Amino acid sequence: MIYNQEPMQVLWSWLKDLNSKDLKIYKEAMPDDTNSVPDSYVVLRSEITNSAEIYGDGEVLLRSADCDIVLISKGTATDSKCLHNVNKKKIEKKLKEFVASYYGTNLGYDKESKLTQYTWTTRIIYTA
Repeated sequence: MIYNQEPMQVLWSWLKDLNSKDLKIYKEAMPDDTNSVPDSYVVLRSEITNSAEIYGDGEVLLRSADCDIVLISKGTATDSKCLHNVNKKKIEKKLKEFVASYYGTNLGYDKESKLTQYTWTTRIIYTA
């Protein structure tokens, strides 16, 4: 699908309905201080790579941006009913609903930070 919006707006339109007290969604960074970090949150990262997709008469008509949707949760996420895995299912359902092509990377549990992470990477094609 080709979008007539910047990539961050596309990501937000896909997931904005999930933004709640159980799953906070942030654009580019999580600005909360360390004492108020949510138990589970998403960071949307747009235009990690951005390149010309299609030219017309020497002008870029479409651009292609690789973007990440990063789910970060406190705990080990070893149970299918834990908050991390419940939120992971919600996000995947939304991505399928919007027919978003993506690949996922399970970064797993980090003992030092005591957080579990999962990242979806998607390519968004939009008008220049």
